[in-house]
Amino acid sequence: MALPFIKFQLFFKSEKGQTTIEYALLLALITLVVIVVLRFMGPAISNFFQDVGTTVDGAG
Repeated sequence: MALPFIKFQLFFKSEKGQTTIEYALLLALITLVVIVVLRFMGPAISNFFQDVGTTVDGAG
């Protein structure tokens, strides 16, 4: 029963575990930035694509 716990401890003590945690933190930060940007820029992006669609419909 102690074997999984020991593997868990070794994982976080090794450099591989440290690298994994660093990548996970970077991924979380990037995800947060993307969510915030989309939250504020979403309406502008939507309007842009609606304008493009209207222009394409008018040209056809």
